Amino acid sequence: MKISGVLPIYNEERLLPYSLNGLENADIDELCIYLDRCTDNSQQIVENWLNVADPKFRVKIKIATSKPKWRNLRAYAFQQVSEMCRGNIIYTLGADVYYGNALAIFDEKYFEDYDLVSFYYRNYSLNTFKPYIFYIWFLEQIRGLKGHPFPFRRGALALTKELWTRVCGYRDTGYLEGPFAYEYDFINRVEESGAKTALVPSKLLHLRPDKNPYKEGLARADIGMPFYKTLIHGILQLKPLSIVGHLHYRKFGKASVKWK
Repeated sequence: MKISGVLPIYNEERLLPYSLNGLENADIDELCIYLDRCTDNSQQIVENWLNVADPKFRVKIKIATSKPKWRNLRAYAFQQVSEMCRGNIIYTLGADVYYGNALAIFDEKYFEDYDLVSFYYRNYSLNTFKPYIFYIWFLEQIRGLKGHPFPFRRGALALTKELWTRVCGYRDTGYLEGPFAYEYDFINRVEESGAKTALVPSKLLHLRPDKNPYKEGLARADIGMPFYKTLIHGILQLKPLSIVGHLHYRKFGKASVKWK
C-alpha cells in the first residue's frame, strides 16, 4: 500500500512551519499540497522548506488563484488536494497540527481491519496558558475516548482511497466557514456506507484550539444535527454561543445567516 498525505493551506504562515517540520520524517510516499489563494507567505514557506528539508517522500504542489463556486471553501480545498493523490491510503492533514511527536500514526497496519481511522488530537495553544484547555483535558480523562459523544469528529482522518471514492469524497455543504460542516457531512456518509471505523489516541497537537463557537452552532444546525446534541456539547464544552448559534439558525432560518 502507498500512503498519501493531503495538506490544503490557506494563509497559514504562522503555524505552517510547525506542521511542515513535523512531517519531514513521516513514513509516507507522497505529500500533496494545495495552496488555496494564499496572500501571505505560505507559498514561500513551503518552497523554503523544500529547499532546506530533505523529505524522503515525493511532494506535489497545486496553486489555486481564483475563488471556486463552492460555498464551503474548506471542503473544496480538501476535495481538490485529495484528487491529486495516488496512494491507497489518504491522510487528511492540517497546517495547524504538529505531527513531529506522532509519526507512529503513519502506518498501513491500521487499515488491515478498518476503512477509516480518526487519530484523536490534543489541543495545545501557542498563545497563552488557558485553564479551559485543561478543563477539556480533565473532561476527556473522565469520559474516556470510548465515551466520546461524537466519535471520529475530532481528530486527523485517515482512510482508504476506495472508501473515499465510494462515498464520493467531500462535497459542498451549506455553511461557508463552518468549522465542521463538511467533515460532519463526510463522516455521516461514511457511517451510512457501513465502513469499519476506529478512533485511536495519538500525540498529535492541535495548535489552534480557539474557534468561533457561534459559527460552530450555525454549522451544526445547517447540517441538520439535533439540537440536544449541540446543547450537551455547549454545556460540557463551556460554549454557550454554540447553543445560541444553533437556536438562531432554527428560529430565523438559513436566509437570515450571513455566510461570510
